[in-house]
Amino acid sequence: MNGIYGNPLFCQVAGTTLRPGGLKITERALNLCRFSKDAVFLDIGCGCGGTVEFLQKVHGFQCEGIDPSKELVSSGLRRCPDLRLGVNACDALPYDGKRFDGVFMECTLSLTPRKKQRLSEAHRVLKPKGRLIISDLYAHEGSSPCASSTSSEIRAFHMETLRAFIEAAGFHIVHFEDFTPVLKAFVASFILEYGSAELLWNTLNGGTSSDEVQCGSTAFRGTQFGYFLLVAERIS
Repeated sequence: MNGIYGNPLFCQVAGTTLRPGGLKITERALNLCRFSKDAVFLDIGCGCGGTVEFLQKVHGFQCEGIDPSKELVSSGLRRCPDLRLGVNACDALPYDGKRFDGVFMECTLSLTPRKKQRLSEAHRVLKPKGRLIISDLYAHEGSSPCASSTSSEIRAFHMETLRAFIEAAGFHIVHFEDFTPVLKAFVASFILEYGSAELLWNTLNGGTSSDEVQCGSTAFRGTQFGYFLLVAERIS
């Protein structure tokens, strides 16, 4: 597998949801939105389908997931063959407009350089007043945003920049909640498992072993990360 979510060191700590906070933040979003029982969802960047499985089997919702990684999708289907998972680049969604009541982007928006395109596609497939649910990294104000580079997949922007992107795509932000302690707990778990925060930054840069630690934190120097949950409503 390629990328962060195919990295065995990251996956060992992150589990099937492949993100800090796991399903706790997903559950928080559902409690905030109070969707009807017949709501239909799309998980963009679903990985191996942890959220899709949770929505379908715990809450009884209809849910589909798409992810650019064939390996992750295949892993999810081996674990749970009845999940509706598909392989897609996520920037040109294979759905008609106004189809879904809710769209999830959990720890995936920071990984794409095409944020505006992905937000536009989420807007297109949501029903009027549908909800976009994002949980992800952001760069604290006063620290350097970690943007695209030759080595790093993470593109964590300041929260005000992300808010502007979301609003420009036709959404109204109805809830923002900081979950930075969850990110800190994830980092602590990684350190307990592998003994090094430096190795975590290297993992985010694509390294897979302790032999590659020396260049790990270069792309993240000057960046102080936070973690958030945001709910936005489609308004136009």
